[in-house]
Amino acid sequence: MNAGIIITGVSAVRRQPDHCSEMTNQLLFGEIVTILEIQGEWASIVSQSDQYPGFILFSHLRLLLNHSAQAQLKKNNAITADWVSIVKNDQPESRMIVPPGAMLYEFQDNHFRIEKERWTIETQVLQPNPEMLSTGDIRSYSLRFLNTPYLWGGKTPFGLDCSGFTQLVFRM
Repeated sequence: MNAGIIITGVSAVRRQPDHCSEMTNQLLFGEIVTILEIQGEWASIVSQSDQYPGFILFSHLRLLLNHSAQAQLKKNNAITADWVSIVKNDQPESRMIVPPGAMLYEFQDNHFRIEKERWTIETQVLQPNPEMLSTGDIRSYSLRFLNTPYLWGGKTPFGLDCSGFTQLVFRM
């Protein structure tokens, strides 16, 4: 089995490999997945962060070696904090918008890496420390999502469900 990393701002996870199939989850930029099978333009995956299975567009992924994926998860990480963050690499067309909670690996001085490729972020990030998370932090992060509409499978400020909300709050 191969691992992959999400390289779009948000990727819809579908129950079946079909654009009309129910969205069951969303994966954010930088999330790591296990790729079970490729079916045409679709990849059957399991999210490594929450173990949710489903299908995403293969074009939303970059393949990683398993050892590379595991190594990236352990390095100096940050996450996007603003409602809208801009990330880009050396390619002019790479500039994209990512939501809060997107994962940035090997972060230092507004730069991060996806394997050997260097990326830049133009907005504020958080470098969470789970051991230092207080009830005040949890409350503060939770209130940022006040009045966010409910969306089955959602994990962004534009629509959240209960598990997406919980994952984002505790990731931050």
